[in-house]
Amino acid sequence: MDWSARLAGTNINPKTFLATDYLNHFNEVIMLLEMLDEIPSCAMEIAQWRPVSYIEHFQASGLADRELAIEAYAAAPDAAREGLRLVVDRLNARILEAQASLAKSADPVLRRLVELAGLVINGSLALTDEAELNAHLLSSSASLSQDSIDSLFD
Repeated sequence: MDWSARLAGTNINPKTFLATDYLNHFNEVIMLLEMLDEIPSCAMEIAQWRPVSYIEHFQASGLADRELAIEAYAAAPDAAREGLRLVVDRLNARILEAQASLAKSADPVLRRLVELAGLVINGSLALTDEAELNAHLLSSSASLSQDSIDSLFD
C-alpha cells in the first residue's frame, strides 16, 4: 500500500502514521484546568472529561480524515504506538488526579506530557518504557516546581 500518497495533505505523520489531532482531547481539558481560577464554572466541564483511546477519539470526531487516521493507526509502527501509549497513560492519570482534586492551578507536567506526545506522533521521540518517559520529563524540570518533580515518581 502506498501510504505516502494516501497521507499526503493530511495531518497524519507519514513516518509514525499518527495524527496530532488526538492531542486536542487533552489540550481542551488542560486549558479548562488553567482557566479554573478565573472561571470556576469550568469545573463542570472538567468533571465531564473522560479518557478516550486514539481510535475512540477519531471514531467520534467529525474530521474528514478520521477513517484514514484509524486505518493508519493500525498500520503504525509498534514503537510509535507504544511510545504514544506511555505518554497518554501518564496524561490520563494526571488529568484524572487533577479532575478529582479540582486543583486551583493546572499541573505544568500536563503541558510537557502533551509536548512529548506530539514529539512521539511526529517521529521526533521514541519511548520504550516509563524510565525514558521520566527522563524526558525531568529534562524539562527547570520549568517545573519541586512538587511537580516529586509527583513524577508517585
